[in-house]
Amino acid sequence: WRPIHRSWRKARFRSLLAYVLDPERGELLASFPLDEQAQVLPPFPVARGGRVLACASPRSRRLELELLDLVREQPLWRASIPGSSRRPLVSGERVLLAWSRGVLALDLAGEKAWEHRRPDDAPILSAELTVSGERAIYGTAEGELVALALADGAAETLCRVGQHRLTGKLASGAGRVFVAERGGAVHAVPLASGAEVTTWTQPATKAAHRTLSFAGGKLFALNGTKDRFGDEQPQLLALDPADGRILFQRPIATPATLVEDDKLVVVASGGPNAPGGLRVIGASPADAVDARTARMNQLRSAAADALAEGRFEVAAIVARKYLRFVGSWDLASDDTIAFLARILARSRRPNEARDLIHYAEERADIAAQPTERWQALSKELDLEVIEVGAGEEGEEGDEGEGEPKSGRGPEDTERKPAKSGEGPGPTPAEPAQPAPPQPAEPAESPRAE
Repeated sequence: WRPIHRSWRKARFRSLLAYVLDPERGELLASFPLDEQAQVLPPFPVARGGRVLACASPRSRRLELELLDLVREQPLWRASIPGSSRRPLVSGERVLLAWSRGVLALDLAGEKAWEHRRPDDAPILSAELTVSGERAIYGTAEGELVALALADGAAETLCRVGQHRLTGKLASGAGRVFVAERGGAVHAVPLASGAEVTTWTQPATKAAHRTLSFAGGKLFALNGTKDRFGDEQPQLLALDPADGRILFQRPIATPATLVEDDKLVVVASGGPNAPGGLRVIGASPADAVDARTARMNQLRSAAADALAEGRFEVAAIVARKYLRFVGSWDLASDDTIAFLARILARSRRPNEARDLIHYAEERADIAAQPTERWQALSKELDLEVIEVGAGEEGEEGDEGEGEPKSGRGPEDTERKPAKSGEGPGPTPAEPAQPAPPQPAEPAESPRAE
C-alpha cells in the first residue's frame, strides 16, 4: 500500500511471497510470506543454498539486510545498510552492497568487513557489481571501471569504456568483464593487461539498462525491466563472449528478474496483471544444440508465449510450424501432444483437440501406459466425452469449431476409439491412428514468430 501523496518508491508491500522451485523441473515446491514483522522490499531477494538475502524496512523505518532460512522460515541475522542499496552480491565470505556513493562489505555473520566511499566530486557508481577472482568491479556514470579488493576494499581504476553512462549489472567470465552503457551497447574488456583476449563492442538493441550474467560459457543480457526508453523492447539476449555475436533473443514480459549458476539460467517475468501471468523460464546454456533443435525450441517458446497471452490464433500458426519440425505425431512426445491439444482447444478447434487426445489415449493403451493424464486434460479443456449416437436427436450441423456441444457428427463418430472388448477396433499389431488435425490455416502475420 502507499499513501496517495507518496511515490511508489516509498510504498510498503504487505504480501510479498517467496517461491521455492525445483531447478531441474521447474516445479513449485513451496511458497510462504517473507518476514511479517518487517516490510520486505524489491528488488531483492537473492537465494543461495536454502537461504535468501532480503532487504527489509522494519517498524523503525531503518533499511536492513536479512538472511532468511528457507527451511525454518526465520531470519538468521539482520544488518543495517545504506538506504539506496542495490541488489546484494554474495561472493565467498563476503556480502557486498553497492549504492551511488560506495560499497559496503559484510561477512557471513552480518558484521561489517570494510567500506569503500567515492569522493564527493567523483562520478557516482552507476553500474552494479560483479566479482572476478579476488576483486569486485563496478562502473561509474562517466564510463570508468573500478576494481575493489575483496579482502580489504583497496580500490584501483581499470579503464574507461564507451561514450555514455554505464548502467545495469556487470558480469565477468572468459577472461573479460562485460558492461553495458545507456543506449544499449555491450562492451567486453580484458581483465589482465597483455592477455590474449580481444576487446569487442556489440551495439545490440536499444536499451536504457541491462542486467548482464555469465553462465555456461554464454553471456546473457536482460533489458527493459527497470529503466527503459519509451520505444524499447524488453528481451533476453544470449551473446557469444568471444566476439559478441547474438546467439539467441526472446521477448519477455515485465517486470522480470534473472538469476544464474554454472548450469542454469532462470528468468521470472510478468505477474498477476501481465497478459501471460507470471512465467518462469529455465535455460541450460552449457547444453549445445544443433540449428534444427534451436529453431524448434524457439518456435515452441513463441507458441507458449502466445498461448499464455491469449493470442490463440498466433499460437495456432506457430504451432503448425513447430509440428513441421517435429515431423509427425508418432515422433511427438506426450508433452508435445498435450501442448498442441491445448492450443487447438483454446483456438476454438475442439474437434481436432479431442481427436488428438483420443490418439494419445490409444497410444498409451497400446504401450500399456496409464491414460488418466489424457482424461484429466479433456476435463481441463472442457472437451466432453460423447457417446456414439448421442447426437441423433440433435440438429444436424449444430456443432462447429466453436464451443463443443452434446451431440456428435458422423466424422467424430467414426473416429471414436473402440474400447477393449467392444467390437472392432485397433489391435496392438496395427493401431488405427486418427489423422493429424488439420486446422484451417489462419492468415499469417508478422507477429506469428
